[in-house]
Amino acid sequence: MSTIKEQLLNEIEILPDESLKELLDFAEYLHKMKEGKGVMDEDNPLLRFIGGVSLGSLAEGIDEELYGMKNN
Repeated sequence: MSTIKEQLLNEIEILPDESLKELLDFAEYLHKMKEGKGVMDEDNPLLRFIGGVSLGSLAEGIDEELYGMKNN
């Protein structure tokens, strides 16, 4: 019987190249979660962007703009 690492290596060998990047991203995510960093890491570019728009809510008036309806 093969070990889990051997099974993973066998699966990696047959994965198409475009799936390998996704697998690497997932493995890095798991590693960060184990270290306790998680998705709230300060290196997350979305967290750096939050609050970056000083114009108010970007969704304000979106219903009226898209559908001609006022938001109640």
